[in-house]
Amino acid sequence: MLATLLTFGKTNGYFDIKRIGDFDNAVSEGFSHINTQAIHFDKTKEKICKECKQESIKSCDALHIIPNKNRINFIEFKQIIDNSNLIRWTTGLNLAQKIKDSKEVLLLILRNPQIVHSDKVNKFNNLEKNVIISFDVLTSSKNKIYVYIKYFQVKQLIIKELKNIIPGENFNNPECIKTNEFDIEYPRRFL
Repeated sequence: MLATLLTFGKTNGYFDIKRIGDFDNAVSEGFSHINTQAIHFDKTKEKICKECKQESIKSCDALHIIPNKNRINFIEFKQIIDNSNLIRWTTGLNLAQKIKDSKEVLLLILRNPQIVHSDKVNKFNNLEKNVIISFDVLTSSKNKIYVYIKYFQVKQLIIKELKNIIPGENFNNPECIKTNEFDIEYPRRFL
């Protein structure tokens, strides 16, 4: 089913697969150095919203469909700014909503009558799904221990926010990768 979804998405202009570092927001979000290829999912969301004549919704930055492993990876990039309201700021990123909305966008594409598969929505719900948040903590501190502690604090906040994103579905526990390690860690752990 995933191979059919991927082919349909590419053929019909829903899935723009390219180097993540070339995404529109790559420079402003600090990931222009990333060479890994994935679907520019913000573009997918924009196309779906336009077709459905609805206001824009949230979405993850990148999506990776891996048919041979029956898996979908939802990927979000963030630059976390160290400040005294780190908990509120991290919660305000709306990461859980981005993943939920991204899942709904994929379901809208999957429900297209041209994608013929029996019980395709149920199969989709039972697929393995990973949520990967790649981020760095921006701080003025030169103290490496302080930066590591802040990274760890933010990681724990993100994991707590994303736990049980969509109950009853096959979402693995969310994972975090430092942005500067993405090209090495992502393929090693998720492909």
